[in-house]
Amino acid sequence: MTREEIEILAAQMGARVVGEIPGARDGATGVMNALGYYQARMRELNSQNTAASTDRADVAALELTLQPATLKSLGDIAARISTPGQQLDAAKVAGAVLDAVVARLANEAQHCHELSTLVDQATSQQVPATLVGSP
Repeated sequence: MTREEIEILAAQMGARVVGEIPGARDGATGVMNALGYYQARMRELNSQNTAASTDRADVAALELTLQPATLKSLGDIAARISTPGQQLDAAKVAGAVLDAVVARLANEAQHCHELSTLVDQATSQQVPATLVGSP
């Protein structure tokens, strides 16, 4: 694929190309190179996220209204990603998701109108639920 084709494909998926992985790109060597690069990048991001979450001295409780299907999905996600050393619940997953989404929206202000529309659509089908916890 050409660079232009890759950028078109990325745009169709709502992504953008921000760089290239250095080193081999073809065959098994390229796959192993990409895997190593990906793992190193994920370790870096994980350490940044861990540092950011432990630096927060104050975490506020927030009461949310969620659709029943959303609450069930959050619980299902928590069950799937919990480990023996770190048990998660729907509130912790919701907090982590909310943190990630808000951080992304803060960097992409052009999506505010779309978010407002989504909120308007979603509020017509919500039921009360209380989640208390922190990610």
